[in-house]
Amino acid sequence: MHTVQPAYGRLAGGTILTLSGVNFGPVDVTASTAAAAPRVKLGDATCARPVHVDDGTLRCTTLKAVAAGPVAATVSVGKSNAAVQGTQVSSLSICFA
Repeated sequence: MHTVQPAYGRLAGGTILTLSGVNFGPVDVTASTAAAAPRVKLGDATCARPVHVDDGTLRCTTLKAVAAGPVAATVSVGKSNAAVQGTQVSSLSICFA
């Protein structure tokens, strides 16, 4: 993952994030392959309503934050039992205020 924009989000949630990187997978995820769709976490919380724009861009909406401060953004790609899967952890974080 290369960037997470914006770098700040509201504690109440509702901030739309754009995550940029590479190898987020194919856009044509169907119900049968939904388990393989990229998942976005901010700290321990899941980012809601993910939109897979293309192989290098995801968008999602933050939920209510547990506490103010920075959290790492994590993108997981692939089924948990798949032979090939990966996790990208951003060196940048989003800060809730």
